[in-house]
Amino acid sequence: MLDTFVVSAPEGRMWPVEISAVSQCLAERFPEMRSRTSRAPVLGRDYLAFELMMNGMWRTGAYYRGGPLILNDGDAVDWAPTVAWFLGFLPPGSLAVVMRESNPQRIAILPPTPDPAQIRQILESTAVE
Repeated sequence: MLDTFVVSAPEGRMWPVEISAVSQCLAERFPEMRSRTSRAPVLGRDYLAFELMMNGMWRTGAYYRGGPLILNDGDAVDWAPTVAWFLGFLPPGSLAVVMRESNPQRIAILPPTPDPAQIRQILESTAVE
């Protein structure tokens, strides 16, 4: 089932990662990436909106300065490698959690050492039972 995954710093925290750095690294990882930076007026924060080609389909996402990273239109298999890459991109010692849009009550802690197989299991564990 395609879903939206939200990867975030724990409540009350932000990552010291700028939009430009995320944009540059995503473009290196996904050369066909299409993106734009916009401002969310309600939040008063800038964000990067992006589209990535994965498995023959365009997938969308967003990164807000300081977090979260929002990954749409995919499943755990699709997004696990990108989540693992993103966790490795964060400064050492950064904490992260993940939830699914379809099951926001289930929030899982992500490991500081990213492994795509482990991340896939964690993303799958957040599914509605």
